[in-house]
Amino acid sequence: MKRTTQLFSLLLLALTLSTSSCKKDEDPKPATIAESLVGTWNLTSLNGGGIEFIPVFISSGKLTFKSDKTLTVVITSVMDGDETTQLTYSVDETAKTLTTTETDGTVSVQTIALDGTKLTLTGTETDGTVTILKATKQ
Repeated sequence: MKRTTQLFSLLLLALTLSTSSCKKDEDPKPATIAESLVGTWNLTSLNGGGIEFIPVFISSGKLTFKSDKTLTVVITSVMDGDETTQLTYSVDETAKTLTTTETDGTVSVQTIALDGTKLTLTGTETDGTVTILKATKQ
């Protein structure tokens, strides 16, 4: 009987140690929109008012979002070459919007659609023209 009690105690101790040493794996927290934007995106389409600007007016473009909330946009125009614009940005995770501010204070708000490595920004200009920008992450 004493041996059975000792074996039972050892088994109970082993079971307790094995279950207490195993942590439950926590599901990784999904990345926020702001976190997912960080990196360089290659422009694949820029449509304003029904007119596609690539490749007619723009030969290429890149958007580089940094974690410090700065955005560099490099557009290569067919006629004029590279044009670089520096902006700051913020993301409203709930409304799924991107707000950009140019150095002269001009503010733009676009709706964000993000699907893995594909980004779509949709905005409305002051004259009512809808602009749709599409890009793929490098």
